[in-house]
Amino acid sequence: MDSLLREIQHDTYIFPEDTNRFITFTAGALNNAWSDWAEIADNLANKFSDKATALLHISALLIENTNIKDETYLIEIAYGDDKTVVTPYRFIAGETTKLPAVQQVRVRADHVPTGEIIYYRMKCETGGKTCDLHIRYHLH
Repeated sequence: MDSLLREIQHDTYIFPEDTNRFITFTAGALNNAWSDWAEIADNLANKFSDKATALLHISALLIENTNIKDETYLIEIAYGDDKTVVTPYRFIAGETTKLPAVQQVRVRADHVPTGEIIYYRMKCETGGKTCDLHIRYHLH
């Protein structure tokens, strides 16, 4: 019962934590090509990995902006040297599509073990495009 309650009710945190900070993910240089894996950090070089002081669970991604509209993006978030994927996310943020430019997805990701480095990679229909986002997470 305690385990179930912990999943239903917990303290949720946001990364990055301030309005002057943001995360930008960049797609691979070629159309429909993955970027290299990169550690998740904000514009001031604060690392998301530093938040993994206990078992970490990503609970949501909020896409705040994209630099191209009406195209499909695909993100993977992973941890560790082997890049163990905890969640994929595919979205279209558009002007002419029915999907809003700002969108949130709840994530039912695997947990990130304490102390692991957390990475992302991304692809887009058009190479080199970016998206700005923030991550909601909780610790166990």
